[in-house]
Amino acid sequence: MSKALKLIVLSTALSSASAFAVNCQSNMVTRGGSLAQEFIGSGRTEQAACRAALRSCNQTLNNLERQVARTLSCETVGVVSDRTIARPSRGQTTTPTPYPTPTRPRQTIPTPSRYSELDMLANTLEHGGSSARKMAAQELADFDTPDALVLAVETLSDSDYYVRVAASNSKTSILSKMDMSYYSFEVLDLLAPMLDASSSNIRKAAAEILGATGEQIAIMELLPHSADSDYYVRVAISNSLNTLMQLPQMKKLVRENINELENLGMKGSTTVRKKVATLLAKAAVPKTIDLAVEMTGDSDYYVRVEAASAMTEIMQANNYPNLGMNKINQLERIFHSSGSTVRKNVIKALAATHNPIVKPLLYEALDDSDYYVRVAAKEALNSL
Repeated sequence: MSKALKLIVLSTALSSASAFAVNCQSNMVTRGGSLAQEFIGSGRTEQAACRAALRSCNQTLNNLERQVARTLSCETVGVVSDRTIARPSRGQTTTPTPYPTPTRPRQTIPTPSRYSELDMLANTLEHGGSSARKMAAQELADFDTPDALVLAVETLSDSDYYVRVAASNSKTSILSKMDMSYYSFEVLDLLAPMLDASSSNIRKAAAEILGATGEQIAIMELLPHSADSDYYVRVAISNSLNTLMQLPQMKKLVRENINELENLGMKGSTTVRKKVATLLAKAAVPKTIDLAVEMTGDSDYYVRVEAASAMTEIMQANNYPNLGMNKINQLERIFHSSGSTVRKNVIKALAATHNPIVKPLLYEALDDSDYYVRVAAKEALNSL
């Protein structure tokens, strides 16, 4: 075909495309697959329309409470209608006619699209030869969606070195183009299960990407895996945790996940317990003082050091003197069932409340069998 003919065909295609708008549907669904809400996006192409629909869904998702948002995700249904854009007569204006939200997902029109292209790449990556897989991995770099990112990460376990390199490069390219402010929850939902993958390459990439989501709730996904069997995965998880722990509103995350943190802090591996103590220090939530105090009696030296630091940070919180009676009673129970180090720290934690109601226990501690507990009790009574 000559260049002139190509230009004619191209200009004809562009002019005909400009006269139509494509409508694409995206659904917000629960983890069980139930439909929560539908979104319709419009654009000149299927890709643009579906991206608009998915963006609307993710915007709504990001505005929900995090505990609710964790149970939902956005997924693309596909094209639901093509409609001609009515051109106004001279001197007239048009009134846009809103597209009605369908009562149920409509069947996707099987037209060639970026989504079918991604399916073809996925098929090639699964069944193709090494050269074909390498080319498919390279072509993933043209996308900027979570589905493409997942494919790139999964391909990091390929048996061929050059395919893995291509997948790694595409992963980096996708992340550089992806609007994480819209896709963060979807990425979190898709990548978190990969922390349990058999391939260390996949686990490492998943840990790195979760750190890049900017979502604090990713901390709760990463913490249990802090003691991964692979050194480089552990480093990636540690780096991501350090990044996420710098985000604001850490107190809210800890308050909403106290029970899980207690379980990890007391029963997790040494590395996990140490990370939990670090998180407690960052958040400095008074309600976690009993956990921090108990962890100062941990069998591991470094966990004890982190727990002592957390205890100090918590006691310095502005609202710590308002510690409730349930926590004071819990600290007293810990005193009567723990070793000398923990008993000493219970005395310090109670004294920091400046609440006279703790005096009976402090008087009791004056006769403790441990010298340092007795000294701490005496100092506490003097401060009160």
